[in-house]
Amino acid sequence: MAVYTHLSENELRRYIQVFSVGELIEARGISAGTINTIYEINTTHGRFILRILEGRTRSDARFEEELIVHLTNNALKVPKMMGVSKGGHVVSINPRQQLSIFEYLPGREVAVFEVSDEHCRQVGRFLSDMHVACRDLGRRRRNRFDLERLMEILTHCEQIPVSDEISTELQSIRKRLEDHKPPKHLPKGIVHGDLFIDNVRFSHGDLCGVLDFEMASTGALSYDIAVALCDWAFSQNVLIPSRARALVEGYTENRRLTPAEKKALYGLCLFAATRFEITRVHDFEVVVSPDADRLHKDYRHFKDRLKSFEDMGKERFEAEILLPACAAS
Repeated sequence: MAVYTHLSENELRRYIQVFSVGELIEARGISAGTINTIYEINTTHGRFILRILEGRTRSDARFEEELIVHLTNNALKVPKMMGVSKGGHVVSINPRQQLSIFEYLPGREVAVFEVSDEHCRQVGRFLSDMHVACRDLGRRRRNRFDLERLMEILTHCEQIPVSDEISTELQSIRKRLEDHKPPKHLPKGIVHGDLFIDNVRFSHGDLCGVLDFEMASTGALSYDIAVALCDWAFSQNVLIPSRARALVEGYTENRRLTPAEKKALYGLCLFAATRFEITRVHDFEVVVSPDADRLHKDYRHFKDRLKSFEDMGKERFEAEILLPACAAS
């Protein structure tokens, strides 16, 4: 979430009229991410989130639209997409910008110092509920950040003049991507792909909503667990085994991991940490948008988290996190 497209009050009013959400009272841009334009809006009907998918086609938006409607129909706690008067939930501003309005979810994002084992357990359970609910969803979409795409991003970064520090880091990232290639034959389905702390809302300790399905795609289900572990299981970039264990326990309450998934999970965590490091290097160190109103995200966080996984090692990871979690479920 960020602000790339600055909308005037008249533009906001014109777009809002297409949806059945009342008349605009006030709006403010939200600077909390890297990809899309986000406005929080208050109208005569209540509080909503207006989002513009930047650089995405109508087909991209249609995948997310079908997914969120499907999850809503299956009673998962996701933001409802507001309908367009002529049908559907998306308005194309132009071929590469897609606008939607979502209901404002209750609750709040927990601070990183507040995260508990119980928060992690509920996140794991949501993830498995989502994976199970999407088994009968026919639409599929390629992961925008699979290994092939990450290699393309890395090559692009290597072709641009950067500092010695970044150049050295890019060499390290290339080696890690080559060393931690994800296995090809794992159970697949629809994955969230970005289930970080800032995409979940809690109220009085209970998970009340999950946001941001823009990165959702078809992929290995266990990769989705690895992505969540890369954020929820850390404190000051140090892995907390009890949090990781609780997240996997929560997940396996509704869907058991196959032997192949258990074997692959540690390596998927290393790959996921590297995936977020390279995209942050690209977005914040190499290709910097001067007019984007957004928070800076430091690639070093994921470099440190990768090291924490490596310091634990596969044997300890499985003995202290994976096996106890799976045995408890």
